[in-house]
Amino acid sequence: MFGSVSVSGDLRAKFEALDRSQAVIEFAPDGTILMANDQFLAAMGYALDEVRGRHHGLFVDPADRASEAYLGFWQRLGRGAFEAGEFRCIAKGGREVWIQATYNPILAPGGEVLKVVKFAADITPRCRSATCGTRRSARSASSSTPSRPRSGARAPAPPRPWT
Repeated sequence: MFGSVSVSGDLRAKFEALDRSQAVIEFAPDGTILMANDQFLAAMGYALDEVRGRHHGLFVDPADRASEAYLGFWQRLGRGAFEAGEFRCIAKGGREVWIQATYNPILAPGGEVLKVVKFAADITPRCRSATCGTRRSARSASSSTPSRPRSGARAPAPPRPWT
């Protein structure tokens, strides 16, 4: 399948391609930020030293940080559940950013969650023209694009207001 390219060389090339094309951020299982690439940092307006060691809640509207839904989101990730959807987040200075993202738990051989890696694309320009904020309550369950985090085969619902 890879011809003469070594598996490790192929994996490295894939990771480099993802790093160039996606906003990537890594979290400890509790949501503490471990690493973020340049695309993520540019979208959110931060430098790495401003976010490393802080909690994911930095990017969440303060009104949502203590919600049951947000706490449950991190509990599911901590159990190894995959989450995907469109998310409203708060960038540096209070600027609203919309992303389409997947949260991917990275598991140890025994199944323990080692970290969570998020791959994201900034969809703010699309959301500005499509008024994403109003889609929170008006999203159709038949939509082909997931509009909130989901694990398994749950029907799409309104986007959640966090990254």
